[in-house]
Amino acid sequence: MSDLTTLSMTEAADAFTKGEVSAEALVRASLDRIAAQDGKVNAVIRLDREAALEAAAAQDKARAAGATLGPLAGAPMMHKDMYYRAGKVSTCGSAIRRNFVPKVTATVLERLDAAGAIDMGTLNMAEFAQNPTGHNVHHGDCHNPWNLDYCTGGSSSGSGAGVAARFFTAALGSDTGGSIRLPATLCGVTGLKATQTRVSRAGVMPLSFSADNVGPLVRTARDAARFLGVIAGRDPRDPTSAPEPVPDYEAALTGSARGMRIAVCETYFLDGADAPVIAAFEAALATLKTTGAEVTRVKAPSLRAIAAYTALVSRAEGAAIHADWMREQPGDYSIHLSARLFGGYAIPAHLYIEGLARRGPCCGNSWRRP
Repeated sequence: MSDLTTLSMTEAADAFTKGEVSAEALVRASLDRIAAQDGKVNAVIRLDREAALEAAAAQDKARAAGATLGPLAGAPMMHKDMYYRAGKVSTCGSAIRRNFVPKVTATVLERLDAAGAIDMGTLNMAEFAQNPTGHNVHHGDCHNPWNLDYCTGGSSSGSGAGVAARFFTAALGSDTGGSIRLPATLCGVTGLKATQTRVSRAGVMPLSFSADNVGPLVRTARDAARFLGVIAGRDPRDPTSAPEPVPDYEAALTGSARGMRIAVCETYFLDGADAPVIAAFEAALATLKTTGAEVTRVKAPSLRAIAAYTALVSRAEGAAIHADWMREQPGDYSIHLSARLFGGYAIPAHLYIEGLARRGPCCGNSWRRP
């Protein structure tokens, strides 16, 4: 373990649990890497150095005393700056909330704390999570650690870049229209947008009530499985959270896909994709087949319609969420975001309701006007 920052989340947590490494050593390795490289990457908004070291020392003491440790104990993490922690500033990547101090802590942060994860602070992001590149005029643009001239993808820019740069083992992102999946792809890490309502959104700055999702950016599938197992599940603070029990996702990682049915939407590459991308996709499907999966080609009624309705709903809801600020301090928004929000006020109520009604049976014959 010459460089502790090379450990994935599960590797770091398992090494700590076995006594192979201290939590303090893991945190100090992450802090040193951030100090050396974040001046160029710009992934971090708030670094809670002393609090992280204190938490690590407490975990080392607890392990020495023989205490039962959580599945994420010892793993350093940082999170997109829209997850509220009581008493800590949460900017949401904006100027409007540069001094906002919430009184509540997000349920997902509480669950990560209970599992032993060490929170080191918050990460850069697109302003109020509303752009696909992750650029930010208020906190400075986050840069892709593989090539500083390249985009990270957004809106969870700091989460994707920070995991890729080995600043920490895992990060929370959020996904309304690709904000976990885009930075995961562009930064070469693993992102997971779980099923809608699988994870509580209590204590998280919303973008769209109907489309927001909470999920991790990590390094491996095993990391994603363990992380999701910790944060998923019913939460009384979020009435939209699903009541279904949380399975052992990590136990399902047997290396075999036998019995799994995978549907591949033939119209997925809606606007065309580069040949190498399609080749890699087909190669991944071939690998799944060799491990026992059944791959079936299907057709969606209209992905263009799905995209259009999603944009309609999310923009109308976003406009409602920001209505007071847009009336009182519209100049504090970046130009691209104020333009996006102003557009939301031009969407008629009947179209918003139609967009909601189209969910599920979108463009199919099962949706009928009364």
